Amino acid sequence: MKRSSRIVPAVALSLTIVAALSGNAAGSTVDVTPPNPFDLIADAGDYQTGYSIASPWTSVSVSWDLTTDDSSNVVYEMAVDGVIQRVVEASDGYETLSKHVDVPDGQHVITVTAVDASGNRQPANHSIDVVVDKVTPVFTSFPLLILRTGPVALDAIPVRYTWTAADEGTGLAHIRVGYGHDCCFQLAPTATSFNFTVEQGSLRNWRVFIEDGVGRIERVTRQVVVEPVRPGDVKRVGEWDVRSVSGAIDGDERISSKSGDRVSVKVTGRSVSWVTAKGPKRGVADVYIDGKLVSSVDLKAPSLMPSRSVWASKLGLGESHRVTIVNRSPRSRSLVGLDTILVQA
Repeated sequence: MKRSSRIVPAVALSLTIVAALSGNAAGSTVDVTPPNPFDLIADAGDYQTGYSIASPWTSVSVSWDLTTDDSSNVVYEMAVDGVIQRVVEASDGYETLSKHVDVPDGQHVITVTAVDASGNRQPANHSIDVVVDKVTPVFTSFPLLILRTGPVALDAIPVRYTWTAADEGTGLAHIRVGYGHDCCFQLAPTATSFNFTVEQGSLRNWRVFIEDGVGRIERVTRQVVVEPVRPGDVKRVGEWDVRSVSGAIDGDERISSKSGDRVSVKVTGRSVSWVTAKGPKRGVADVYIDGKLVSSVDLKAPSLMPSRSVWASKLGLGESHRVTIVNRSPRSRSLVGLDTILVQA
């Protein structure tokens, strides 16, 4: 006797599969539609610009517009580098949410994802790049405030601040040089020196501020006190005649016209500079510190340029040094002058 077999029509099989997928033989369907699109709110937290944050704290504030779902309430997963850190429920009557999430030091990515009751997920249109920077910037070389070359007046003596600095977190954002936090000059973060002028005898403390991307500041203070040496302390060898020079600090200079003439003075301070005129008839001079040749200075210029710091040098702090200037000029332009020697105490 043959066994009979039942053949199930294809249409009936399809209906059976749909019913099984739906999980409800009565005909209800599974929700496979994610929540509606939404996005984060840019510029919501401290130090945030667009969708980037530089923060000095590990707790970072993130804000976003609320979204809706067709069939259920929505919760929001806040994740750091793909790892969920907290789940947030929306409160009735609010259109936005702002919540904090803990972020480790360094560079990370924060995401917010809306999830409905069926587990459908809708990530925000944007994520946030975060740098958590808890490290203060540092000076990588000893900042110096010293005399430099340039035009000189008693109320405008040329000086230079020099430094190098770095920040391992967000990098340097600002550098300022001044005698107060908000004064006086703001520089590019790549700057390593700044030229400015000070008054003779000023006792003002000048600072260099370095600031990183989250506002952490390191500062160094240097005092610059500059005075001319007393004429009576200068020793002269050879003929150094007093001549009137228009524009000189005191209206005249000591002038040598013979090679081998020299002047010398003992100084103690942070730095020193030699002030004289440059011009068509001005010659060449060698400069020595403690008997060692440190520079050869050519004073030639197309026209007379009085009261110029033509040479400047840092000195060993707390030590006395003898500075000597020797006329080495050719006969065609034999003049070497001395207006004054400036010393930074």
